[in-house]
Amino acid sequence: MIARLNLIVVNVSLAAVAVAVFQWLLGFPPLILFIVPVAIVFRISGFPAALTAAVIGAVVGDYFFVAPLGYITVHAQGLQLLLLLLLGAGIVRVMAPSDAFPNRRPR
Repeated sequence: MIARLNLIVVNVSLAAVAVAVFQWLLGFPPLILFIVPVAIVFRISGFPAALTAAVIGAVVGDYFFVAPLGYITVHAQGLQLLLLLLLGAGIVRVMAPSDAFPNRRPR
């Protein structure tokens, strides 16, 4: 449990740093980069941990990169970010090879 949480926090933190660097270089934050930790966490720890990474990534992206900065607000851009990350987690689940889910029964 702690190892999964550490994996999530490290990956989301690295994505936040990458978004901050790209924001500095490009002038806008490419929030799509928060999909990367969701995919990495999914591959290593599974779907529930990837959903957790998606929610944490959405909160971090909203707090640090979406106006008003420093607030977690429920607005269209924040909801779009959460939807994008959850959709990414779902796509990763669908596109993963069947051997990635040892507990899933074959159809």
